[in-house]
Amino acid sequence: WFRDLLKYSGVRSWRYYLASRFYHSSKKLITKDFLNKFDAVLASFGNEDALHLAFYVHRQSGLPLIIDYRDLWCDNHHLNWTPLDKLVINILEKRIIRKAALVTTVSKNLSLQLKKRYGVNAAIIYNGYFDFIRELSTESHDSIQNNVVSFCYCGSLYGGVRPIQEIFPLLAQNSNYVLNIAVLDDVDRRLVESLAQKYRVQNQLHLFHNLSYQQAIALEKRSDFLLFLNRLDGLDKGVLTGKLFEYIALEKPIIGFGHQSDEAGELIREHNLGCYCSSTEELSRWLEQRKNKVQNESKMTSFFSRKVQAKVFAQLIKEKIGLPFDERLP
Repeated sequence: WFRDLLKYSGVRSWRYYLASRFYHSSKKLITKDFLNKFDAVLASFGNEDALHLAFYVHRQSGLPLIIDYRDLWCDNHHLNWTPLDKLVINILEKRIIRKAALVTTVSKNLSLQLKKRYGVNAAIIYNGYFDFIRELSTESHDSIQNNVVSFCYCGSLYGGVRPIQEIFPLLAQNSNYVLNIAVLDDVDRRLVESLAQKYRVQNQLHLFHNLSYQQAIALEKRSDFLLFLNRLDGLDKGVLTGKLFEYIALEKPIIGFGHQSDEAGELIREHNLGCYCSSTEELSRWLEQRKNKVQNESKMTSFFSRKVQAKVFAQLIKEKIGLPFDERLP
């Protein structure tokens, strides 16, 4: 109970930041000789120790500080900060971020959050996809019928936080629809099985458990539509997961479920990658409309490869620290 009480005092955040054993052990490795060969210091955030240590290096050496936010710190709603935690973190983060020569993040919404809180203009470097995904084999250990329309989802459902339930009424309405789904956890497997039983679509369900990454990609490649599931309450509006970019690499129509303000939906609509819905009815209407018109799905997806995103990032870094950029870089 005493530890729980401390969570509401703000002491926890100060204590962790100032007394971090990782930070103080790492400081001992940072010598002047070690730093002489570098042009800048970069913290890729999801851990405040990385920010703290990079800030220390910046102050000791004068090297330009670059902060790459994969996740936010103060405004990360998954961490459930108390009001006093947020106050402490806001003070610490503001002190660091205002010294940065360059700030980047992974989505437009996260960039806007940083602008609102700290007044910084964070450039967007998408997570992107690895090019090797396109070369992976389509072979699978299980066969899928060719005379059906197949929907596919591979990944965690977090016990129902991801709205997989929205696809089952659609299966119940059309016996030619099947769902290919691969999950990792038993709680997700039981959830899918209970939904299939509730809607009486067990024979339209192909459920896989603990597939390898290559097997999951093969399953996605052999399906007609790829399901991207986001929270329906809008709390993840700035989240663009690696799964979304994996789908983009595969160049299959994407069916997204989430809140209408989600940036993922904006990206899917802007690049004509599929549809983004909030309900089964909305998806059903889209599928009907799709049958009656010529498809023109986007194939201009190379911008979202990690190779291209890395080149964009490299150019930004060199501009900010005053180094020439070689356009001939691969």
